[in-house]
Amino acid sequence: MNLTSVLSDIVLAALVASPFILIFVLGEKNMLARAGRIERVRQSKYTTKDLLFGSRYTASTVFIWFLFDRLDSIFTQQGWSLVYRDNTQHGWIYFTLSFLLFFLVYDLWTFSFHFSLHHFKCLRKFHSVHHQNETSPMGAFAFHPVEAVLFRLPITLAKLFVPLPYSVFVWFYIIVIAHTVYIHMGYDFKGLSTKFILTSRFHSLHHRNPHHNFGLFFGIWDTFFGTATGVNKK
Repeated sequence: MNLTSVLSDIVLAALVASPFILIFVLGEKNMLARAGRIERVRQSKYTTKDLLFGSRYTASTVFIWFLFDRLDSIFTQQGWSLVYRDNTQHGWIYFTLSFLLFFLVYDLWTFSFHFSLHHFKCLRKFHSVHHQNETSPMGAFAFHPVEAVLFRLPITLAKLFVPLPYSVFVWFYIIVIAHTVYIHMGYDFKGLSTKFILTSRFHSLHHRNPHHNFGLFFGIWDTFFGTATGVNKK
């Protein structure tokens, strides 16, 4: 992993997150009044102090995850990683199923870990950093370093023990960045269903009532375990 690849990753992440950050900025400046399809789902405006706090911890998380990427590269160089480049190596059926199952399994892990962060005292103090303020795109990845490590560790383990195509992780990173920033932008599009894919409105309710809505991508886990609130079933 050289400096060029690191910079390209940063640029890609910024491009993926930029539409949601733009909506947030326009909303905070009261410039979305004519955009009838967009509404505020957070209760209050952010202060500069809030934004700096979220940005500082997001930067910390990005740095920790960069170290994990570097560790993954070392494992690949040593021949320990099972990640492969040719999508057809195990056939297209395996590629498609591995793509879908990886997202589903990681989402279940995220739900379970997120639930644990709120219900075990030894973890709650770490997660309190993320709940320091209401949602904003700059604080989407504002995690305590311990939480950042625990969120990222399963991906490295998956690369070591499960043969998965490299492109799965590329799309995974893009979708994680886009969706996580979206559900933290404090604004949402009217009429979106929260039954299957979780929305900004759904996650904003979690930041106000931390005993509900623990999912990241899909609504099935909160619905199945009875932790969902404010679900729109349209």
